Amino acid sequence: MQGLSQLSLFENYRTADSKTEELTEKIKALQTKLRISRNSFKGFLQYSQYKKLKTGAVEINGIIIPKIFSKKK
Repeated sequence: MQGLSQLSLFENYRTADSKTEELTEKIKALQTKLRISRNSFKGFLQYSQYKKLKTGAVEINGIIIPKIFSKKK
C-alpha cells in the first residue's frame, strides 16, 4: 500500500511545480500588499496622537488596534 501512495505523489510532480510557482507569486503579491498597508498605517500614526500599550497594541482616539508593534525584550 505504501508503494501505491508514493506513486500517486510522483504522478502529480509536474503539476505541483506549476502550482508551486503560481502560489509563490500569489504569496509575494500578498506580502507586498501587506507591507504597503503596514507602511501606510505607520505613516498615519506618525501624524496622529497615539500611545503604545504594554500588550503591543496601539490606542488611537479610544480605538485599540491589537499587536502591530512587537514587544521589546
